[in-house]
Amino acid sequence: MKIGFLEPAFLSALVLVTIPIIVHLFNFRKFKVVYFTNVSFLKELKEETNSKSKLKHMLVLASRILAVIFLVLAFAQPVIPTVVGKKAYSGNLVSIYIDNSFSMEALGAKGTRLEEATIIARDIANSYRPSDRFQLLTTDFDAAYQRLLTREEFLSALESIEPSSSTITVSEVYSRQKDILTNAGSGNKLAIQISDFQTSVTDLSNLKPDSTINALLIPIASSVSDNVSIDSCWLSTPVVQAGQLLEIGVRVRNHGETEISSIPLKFVANGVSKAAATVDVPEGGFTDVNLSITPNDTGWYECLVSLEDNAVLFDDKYHFSFRVESEVPVTAINGIAAGSYFKSLFPQDGYFKLREFSEKQVDFGTMTNSRVVILNEVKSITSGMISELNKFVKNGGVLVIIPDSLADITSYKSLANSLGSGCISSIVRSQDRVDKLQTDDPVFSGVFSNKGGINSSTDLPNVNSRFLLEGGVPEVILKLRSGDGYLNRYRSGNGSVYLLGSSLSGNMSGLARHAIFVPVFYRIALLSNNPQVTALAIGMDAYLDLPASSFFGERVFRLKGGAQGLEYIPTHRSTGSNVRVGFGNAVKEAGTYDLNLDGRIISKPSFNYNRAESVMSFFEPSGLKDQIDELRLTNFKVDASLGASAMSGTTDTTGFPLWKYCIMLALLFLFTEVLLLKFWKT
Repeated sequence: MKIGFLEPAFLSALVLVTIPIIVHLFNFRKFKVVYFTNVSFLKELKEETNSKSKLKHMLVLASRILAVIFLVLAFAQPVIPTVVGKKAYSGNLVSIYIDNSFSMEALGAKGTRLEEATIIARDIANSYRPSDRFQLLTTDFDAAYQRLLTREEFLSALESIEPSSSTITVSEVYSRQKDILTNAGSGNKLAIQISDFQTSVTDLSNLKPDSTINALLIPIASSVSDNVSIDSCWLSTPVVQAGQLLEIGVRVRNHGETEISSIPLKFVANGVSKAAATVDVPEGGFTDVNLSITPNDTGWYECLVSLEDNAVLFDDKYHFSFRVESEVPVTAINGIAAGSYFKSLFPQDGYFKLREFSEKQVDFGTMTNSRVVILNEVKSITSGMISELNKFVKNGGVLVIIPDSLADITSYKSLANSLGSGCISSIVRSQDRVDKLQTDDPVFSGVFSNKGGINSSTDLPNVNSRFLLEGGVPEVILKLRSGDGYLNRYRSGNGSVYLLGSSLSGNMSGLARHAIFVPVFYRIALLSNNPQVTALAIGMDAYLDLPASSFFGERVFRLKGGAQGLEYIPTHRSTGSNVRVGFGNAVKEAGTYDLNLDGRIISKPSFNYNRAESVMSFFEPSGLKDQIDELRLTNFKVDASLGASAMSGTTDTTGFPLWKYCIMLALLFLFTEVLLLKFWKT
């Protein structure tokens, strides 16, 4: 049987056994000589007394030496390994994860859950020896703690833990703990996780356990079960213009099982309060609210929607941004026979800035900067133009195709194939008439005050001849009496394609001379200026796509802002028609930031905390135990008593302790010494 020592350094104190030996050597009793006339009996008595005295002193010396030896052994803490053939103990290696995500800010039995978790971690560390080594993990996976710490370093590091916006799963934590413990060498290894174990992140089925590492899950209970959050925001109005009413949609979600009534909702834009409302949210559901504002100026709007909820605070605010443009660039590529209708529709001093090119001399650089490109009665579409138009539409542009009466249908089909849209085919040389307007479509939003006034007797354009529109998935804007589509819209990439069934010039159609021409094509151009809110999630490897045509060369982007004065150089790479700017996990604080390039602001991305922590659903200790049993995670235990049995997880790997017996033996020999000195008379 082999015996190991938990604190072998104390064995050096065995040199203390020399003290009783030295005391014994210099404290022999000195006998005084007394002369007698007859000493025969005295001599016999003296010999007997000297013999007993030597025996007594030797026993006292042995008692003192053994008392010192066993006292030193008690401090060295001898153990008998319980696993046959296992090497003698070489120390505890303990990785402790403290969940500091936002859900841990909810109140528990002893303050917030995070404060309670810190107390438990401190108690666990204090129950170990100073020579043991610890790893501290939080949801941030801070590089400073990706190593083993002394107990004092660990206790000091606990003081610096703050709530974090990061969210990680149980399996990700265990994987990181396993890495550090596996590479730490020999020792008794224990991985502890102290968390509220939200159901959204507790993925025990993804664990890949290591048989050499014991794991302990310590759940922290909370009385919080209800929570209301702002889920998302969007622009409800399809067109955003300065001086025009704008509706902003807000989704408020109730994560609890109780209906919430009259929650105050506030909307702030560029630091000024713009709107307010109250909202009722059903249990386990959501409510959408529209807030109305009128943006009076062009440029960027930094927005914040907030509500009042006392349960969990991090998801009570939602940041987003959008831009109100001062103008909309439009490009017209005109065929030889094209009319000048769009020059009249988009005057130079208006909101739309029109640039026109002949089909033989197109500046594709200007085209990619436009919001709308009108292919105006081009007879044949070249392969180069097809490529550029495809990039333009995929990047979010609006393409309006008005075919020439003598159009090369083959080239039009090539364009349609690249866009995945419909295409013109054979000509129908019979008269028809626009019979129906899709008045519910955004193209006609606000055009007619009385939708019921559009009927069969309404004066609508006549069509003398037309192309059949085939293929794609059309959204019919104008329908003919025959039932065929005359103006169709097709979704393509991030953009859209509008395809008209005839030319505007000549005798094919009277649409260009009809009153409906202006509102239809004006609204199509207006809808191209449909900015979306910019709102990214923190900790989700966020990125922003920007038009590639705006950037050339090796330029450096800079992200600036936040209360802590963040300045970060994001990554960027070309993705064809876009430049993708990646922010990684650099942003830790919610808010709207400035994205700069060459000293000018090109975008204002907003960042919000991940809503995964909003769901107040947690595993009970019994639920964790059931999952562990079901998955047969034999090395895992659940400690429902908040860490009281944390050390019990190391009992089997530490061995059977002998220090108590050493203390008892040391006291026994000290007691023996007392008895020898008091009752043995020589």
